[in-house]
Amino acid sequence: MAPTPERAVNERMASGEIPKTLPFVRRETVKVLKAGYPSQERADEGISRTLRDFYRSQFPGDYMSRRQEVEKAVNAATDIYRRNV
Repeated sequence: MAPTPERAVNERMASGEIPKTLPFVRRETVKVLKAGYPSQERADEGISRTLRDFYRSQFPGDYMSRRQEVEKAVNAATDIYRRNV
């Protein structure tokens, strides 16, 4: 049985795959994982766009200075979705 989005995100944060220090990273990652997508391709696009847009609009300084961490969170989120859906 696949873990819940919350549990999967917690596990990835504990392992360092999702940076714990990004503001609201857990909340936003769980939110994109719970959203409905018509296909895997649309899920990849939606997850990456939504997380990037969140940091770009809400935390532009963090987005610019910590882009690698944002991308790390995006990659982990898309991987969680692929493994659990």
